[in-house]
Amino acid sequence: MTILSAEGQAKVQLWRQKCRDNTITKEELREALSLLQQERGRTAQATGGSRTTKARGAGKPNSDDLLSELDNI
Repeated sequence: MTILSAEGQAKVQLWRQKCRDNTITKEELREALSLLQQERGRTAQATGGSRTTKARGAGKPNSDDLLSELDNI
C-alpha cells in the first residue's frame, strides 16, 4: 500500500470529489494518473516486488494507453 504525501492525498480527495460531481478535466485526469503511476513505481522499487505479484503477472494497466484513451472522450 502506498502512502501519499499530505499534498498528494489532498489532490486525490479533490479529484475524487470532482469525479463525483462530473467536473474533472482531462488535464486533471492526466495529472492523477501520472501521480499514481509515480507512486506505484516508488512502491515497486521500495519493496523489490514479490513472488506472488510476479507469478500472477501483475496485471497492471498500461498508463500510456489510459492517457491516450482520454483523448477519445
